Amino acid sequence: MSSKEIRNLVKAAKGGNAEAFGELYEIYSGELFSYACYYLGDRYRAEDAVSDAVCSAFSSVQTLRDPGAFKTWIFKILMRSCQKQLKYIIEQRSQQDIDALGDREAGGCDADEAEALKQALSSIGEEERQVVLLSAVGQYNSREIGRMLGIPASTVRSKLMRTTDKLYSFLNEERSEKDESGRKA
Repeated sequence: MSSKEIRNLVKAAKGGNAEAFGELYEIYSGELFSYACYYLGDRYRAEDAVSDAVCSAFSSVQTLRDPGAFKTWIFKILMRSCQKQLKYIIEQRSQQDIDALGDREAGGCDADEAEALKQALSSIGEEERQVVLLSAVGQYNSREIGRMLGIPASTVRSKLMRTTDKLYSFLNEERSEKDESGRKA
C-alpha cells in the first residue's frame, strides 16, 4: 500500500472511521506482533501487549498530528506496552531470571532457533534490545530509532553494529556447542 493511501487511512481513522483504523491494524499487525514477541519472548504476552497498544492507539488516534508518522507512533505505544508487560513479568517473578519464562516460539522460528534467539536477546541490555528489534523487526532507520529512544542516530548505528556483533557471536557459540554435543552423542 502506498504512503499516500496509508495517510488517507490515518486521516479517516482520526476522523472516527473504525474501519480505516482496522485496515491500518491489518497493515502493521504482523510487524507489531513480531516486535512484541521478540521483545517479550512469549507469544501470549506479546498478544496482550499488542492488544493493549492497539486499544490505546485507537482511543487516541485523533491526537496524532502527522498522518505520515502513524507507524512510528503506534510502535512507540507498543514499546510502552511491552515495557509494562516486562515490568509485570519481573514483579511476578522477582526471584527468577527472565530466561526462565519457559518455552517460546518467536516470529516463526523453529523452537531451537527461537530459544537461542531469546537467550541471545536476553544477554544484551534493554536499550540494545530495543535498537536491534526496532531495526530488524520494525525496519526503522537509525534516525527514526534515535528519535524514538531519544538518542543520537550515530549512537544508534554504533549500538546496532556492536549489538549485532554480540548477537552473532552468541548465536555462533550456541551452534558450535550444539554441534559438539550432537557429535558426541
